[in-house]
Amino acid sequence: MERHARYLGLQIALIRDLRAAFGQGQLPFLLVELAGHRGGPAWPFLREAQQQARIEPGTALATARDRGDPDDIHPRDKQEVARRLALLARARVYGEAGLVCSGPELDHVLIEGGVARIWFRSARGLRSREPGAVVGFELAGADGAYHAASAILVDDHVAVTSAAVPAPVTVRYAWSDTGEGSLENDAGLPALSFRTDGAPCPVG
Repeated sequence: MERHARYLGLQIALIRDLRAAFGQGQLPFLLVELAGHRGGPAWPFLREAQQQARIEPGTALATARDRGDPDDIHPRDKQEVARRLALLARARVYGEAGLVCSGPELDHVLIEGGVARIWFRSARGLRSREPGAVVGFELAGADGAYHAASAILVDDHVAVTSAAVPAPVTVRYAWSDTGEGSLENDAGLPALSFRTDGAPCPVG
């Protein structure tokens, strides 16, 4: 997992090589995100690289962060992952109109005083799958140290605060190897993890 920095280039090279080998330059590729697992500090950076691999045309990513097992790298719940892949195929490959096929994804962040306000794409019916506040958000100030944050849904966005970070600078969500986070849309598809800082992975 320490090779996360090479993942993006290798993934795109693999896609292009297979397309060339099959003589199909537009062959769709549906990727599956790393599931939640105690894989170490590089795990969320690998998920980030998987998301970035979608810059290659004709690719899409099925979220699996919430389908994992902290103690088993091969989680049992394959059926839900397959359902999400099928949604992507129906919408992105076969052009089925009006089908929600992905969870909320970061659009932009506005920091006002001590509050980070976060808007998402693919966020119709934004909600928490757990009772109460949305979990999984962290804030950091100028020192770059992240602290657990409280998050509430406000109209079309999420408002995030932390008493430990009175002047937030950056925010992240579900940024751990096990990837805890409760945000989803009304299709029951979970939000993708994200961060707004550019800190390097602590693993070389």
